[in-house]
Parts: sequence; C-alpha cells; structure tokens
Amino acid sequence: MRLQSFRAFASGSAPRWVAVRDFDDDGKQDVLSVNDGDSISFLRGRGDGSLEAPIHSAVSGVVDGVALADFNGDGKQDLAISHELKGEVSLLLARPNGIWGPAVRHAMGSRPLGLVAGDFNRDGKADLAATSNLSTGSVTVRLGKGDGTFASASSFPVRGNPQVLAVGDFTRDSLVDLAVITPDVNSGSSVLVGDGMGAFVSRGYFLAGSEPTAVTVGDWNRDGNLDLAVAHSTPSSALSILMGNGAGDFSTEVLSGVSGHPRALVCEDVNLDGRLDLALPSSYSDGAVSLLLGTSTGAFGAVTQTDAGAFPQGIAFGDLNADGWPDAVTGSTGSSIRVMLSTCQ
Repeated sequence: MRLQSFRAFASGSAPRWVAVRDFDDDGKQDVLSVNDGDSISFLRGRGDGSLEAPIHSAVSGVVDGVALADFNGDGKQDLAISHELKGEVSLLLARPNGIWGPAVRHAMGSRPLGLVAGDFNRDGKADLAATSNLSTGSVTVRLGKGDGTFASASSFPVRGNPQVLAVGDFTRDSLVDLAVITPDVNSGSSVLVGDGMGAFVSRGYFLAGSEPTAVTVGDWNRDGNLDLAVAHSTPSSALSILMGNGAGDFSTEVLSGVSGHPRALVCEDVNLDGRLDLALPSSYSDGAVSLLLGTSTGAFGAVTQTDAGAFPQGIAFGDLNADGWPDAVTGSTGSSIRVMLSTCQ
C-alpha cells in the first residue's frame, strides 16, 4: 500500500484539524476541517476522490483542541472546539446535509487546551474533558445532558502542565480513563482513572517525551492492553511508543526515528492487514506524511513518506474514492485541503 501525490482543494484559511466521515448520509465520504481563520469548512465528497467547494461556518476564537461526538443524541456528529485564551469550548451542533449550526460557548476551566469526548459516567451521553489550569495542572470535565448542554464543570488535579489527552480503558475495568500527557520530566504524565460516575483520580506517573503535540491510543502488540503513541514538536525522534500493562502504567518510552515537528498523529490500519499503523504529518515547509506499519509485536516497520505539500496540518483517513482503501487527508497553513489517494501497490 502507498499514498499517491497529493491533490489540493480550496478550504477555509489555515485548516489545522481534519476529519473524514459521511457527514451528510449520502454514502460518500466527506471532509470537515477546523480552521485557524475562525471557521469550519465542510467539503462534500463526490465519491471519486474529489471534493466540492467548501461550505463555511463561523467560529470565534483561536482553535486549540477539537472533539467530534454526538452531543444531542440525534445520531449526527457535532463539533466541540476549545479556546485556551477564552477559557471556553464552542459547540456546533450538526444539522441535515452536512451543515453545522452556530457556535454556542461553554465555560471549560482556565486555559483549556487538549480536548476529548467520551462517556465518562456511562449514561450513553457524550461528555467533554480538557486539560486546563496549566500553571497548577488539572483536567476539567463537563458531563453532557444529551441535549447539547452540559452540567457544571468539575476539576481533577494532575501533576505538571498537561498538554494533550487520550481516552481509553487503561485499567481494564470497563470504565473510561484519561491519559494526561505533560512535557515535565520531574512530574511526568499520568492516567486519570475513571470511577464510571464522571469522577477521576490520578494513578501513576510515566515519562512521555518533551513538547508533546498529539497522542493516540491502540493495542500495538495485541496483548489486550491499551498502548500510547505520542508525537513531539522536536527536531528528531518526534514519536514515542509506550506499552500499557493494563493497570494504568506504561513502559519506558521507545523513541522512533520520525522527524519533522509533527502536530498531529492518528492510528489506522492503512494497509488492511489487521494491525494498527501510525501516520503523522511533518510541519516543515517540505512536509510529508510519515507512515509506520504495525507488527504483531508492538514494533513498527521502517518509515515511509509521501509528499503532503508545505506545512501539512492535521491528518485523517477515509475511503474518498470508494475503492476499499483508506485515503489520507491533511490540512495546511494556507487555504487548502490535501488529498492523497491510496493504492494497494
């Protein structure tokens, strides 16, 4: 499997986060981008690998974290965007035909940065969590009511300056936990163990590298325990792999040879062999998407790269041309979405 050279499609200004889904229920994969230019853009897929002209919706405030979930129980994917400097999250509810309603602001602690969605209290409704209070360290949680509104915020302390979050059952008790990644060597990253009622308690500390920019979750060695991969905005060794033990602890990080200051990271079975792979875009001017194919041992194969144009931002996969293979999509610091179609060669 390989990715073909990219093709650019016009979008909003500086799309930094992207998602690929059938947002309008027409059987074709579409692209949604969240732009640094105070907007989101919906690009309807034609089913042949190309995208229609974007439809824009306004968002006020610099984009920091993004979470996609059904917050009002209508079966459609809504969008939550955190704004660190405003101390808020903007919620945009999905409407028919791939359109999102106006942004409604919700307070989210002090300086919310990383943002994730999950069902933290097992009521079947989507909740939100954000890293916050960077000087003292905490995670702010707001439980969803299922109608697009939230209960009052709760705060749970962590050590260090939390940057990014990941959701998963890291303790194998069938309850949702949070992995909180910090850049602090002295304090370390940690797991907030969920009690199934929306509260969390910190357990254990582990090192996850410096300058974390993104984290993703998967069972890399297929032992039933969730593992972590963390991207870093460092010149080299910009990816670290941490193996979970199923008790909320992780092994010493193993650094990968990936470089390029990646700002995004996803896991996806890109070659359809049943093993999770990793993909991350370089943020250099001569940017590329790096692919690391997974093995059954938890190791990853040699890095392969595909040109993604200058300064690629964000990454997502979906079958845009209906050939059965996942294609890659990135944003940019310009005003374009880049599509890289996959082949089985």
